[in-house]
Amino acid sequence: MIATWFPPLPGATVHGLSISDDGNRGYVTSLGGTAFSGTPTTALTDPSFPPNNGLQIYDTSEIQERKASPKVKLIGSLMWKDGSAAQHTIPIKIKGKPYVVFVDELGPGGEASSPYLRTCALGVIPFSLARIIDVSDEKNPRVISKLMHEVHDPANCDKVLPDIPVGGGFVYGSHYCSVDNRHKATTLACGYFNSGIRVFDIRDPVRPREIAYYNPAGVTTPTPGSNPATFVPGLPTGAPRRCISMRTLGRCGRRALTMACS
Repeated sequence: MIATWFPPLPGATVHGLSISDDGNRGYVTSLGGTAFSGTPTTALTDPSFPPNNGLQIYDTSEIQERKASPKVKLIGSLMWKDGSAAQHTIPIKIKGKPYVVFVDELGPGGEASSPYLRTCALGVIPFSLARIIDVSDEKNPRVISKLMHEVHDPANCDKVLPDIPVGGGFVYGSHYCSVDNRHKATTLACGYFNSGIRVFDIRDPVRPREIAYYNPAGVTTPTPGSNPATFVPGLPTGAPRRCISMRTLGRCGRRALTMACS
């Protein structure tokens, strides 16, 4: 054990993180949100409830230098309410400029059907998503784009909500993402559970564009050991399979995508 530290925000904890190539920066998720803070869903629109789900940037240089009793210093942070259960981070560069791909695992109200209904009623996006954060100013990181689909638009809640009892938890939210090249990123691939694998052109990170997708066929019986069969007991027949994780691999100038949909 070299060092330990704790996030400074009340009600938040660490879910995932990544470290810069030189070891001097930690891009840490602050796992929070109304579902984890014990606060009511209406806190999503109440300014008196500060957000605690988001990104924290730490100076980890003393750990990298192997100093005795190293101190980890918080450089900057960015919190939001339109997501919860902060999942993981990917530090990348696009045309030489630093960004962080950030993914939430749950929507603003959690994963049960009633929070979906309440968030829609409040006009808040119901499902989790990936976002791109500009970290060129480490003290003041800012979200420059959100990888949203039409199912994320509260205006479409009446069309999407009938799917929730069938899909169980998570439904159309994000989970894990990967890029083609962290140092010269052009393409981002993400697993969006029942929305399948989604691939985005991120050469313009302010205006990412979806360029491809993969949706596995529905099944009449949940596959034994699959994610829905394991975590959603009694899942009805005809349910879609979930796309949860992936990894991009490059070889001989070509890119391949290893994905997990079950």
